[in-house]
Amino acid sequence: MLTLLKTYLNSFLLTVILLFVLCGSFFFASTQLVILSDNIEQDRFVRDMVTQYESAQNAKEKITKEKEKEINCLAMNIYYEAGNESMEGKLAVAQVTMNRTHNKGYPTTICGVVYQNTLYDDGTRVYQFSWVGEHHKPGEMNPYNWKEARWIAREALTNGVAHDTLAKHNVLFYHAAYVHPGWTNVREYTTIGHHIFYVSLII
Repeated sequence: MLTLLKTYLNSFLLTVILLFVLCGSFFFASTQLVILSDNIEQDRFVRDMVTQYESAQNAKEKITKEKEKEINCLAMNIYYEAGNESMEGKLAVAQVTMNRTHNKGYPTTICGVVYQNTLYDDGTRVYQFSWVGEHHKPGEMNPYNWKEARWIAREALTNGVAHDTLAKHNVLFYHAAYVHPGWTNVREYTTIGHHIFYVSLII
């Protein structure tokens, strides 16, 4: 009887130990699966974050390059159209250039406005700003005037306005005071320095 009881207890203990080992193995395996699943989710999250960051950086770089191009085009127009004008004269030219980007009949970018031209049947090409067709060389620029033009262009495009009054009245045209182009459908608005500015009578 005692021997039978010992055998029964030994079998019971062995069963308990086996169950414990099996449960432990199952728990360990389950834990490993959870950890593995968490790692996969973390890896996916990290990859998504890296992808979003790279996309944002690429977009930012593209915007920066486009903005720098626009700044350079506006600075060129300020330099050649109003290089010897007062600060207000430079700001006025910048504002007219900017105003045109918001009006039909003109390109929507600064560079498009600055380099806009018309090719006639006789082969003559007329530029909106005459300096564009004169093929100036960068080395001929006055360093101080160019630096000033760049600063004005950057500030104007960053703030969205260069000359409050010309922006408010949507001034689109100007010419040197010593020429008489005979323009129609425009009204003289003001004179700043050596330039006479006009607003359009066509809405």
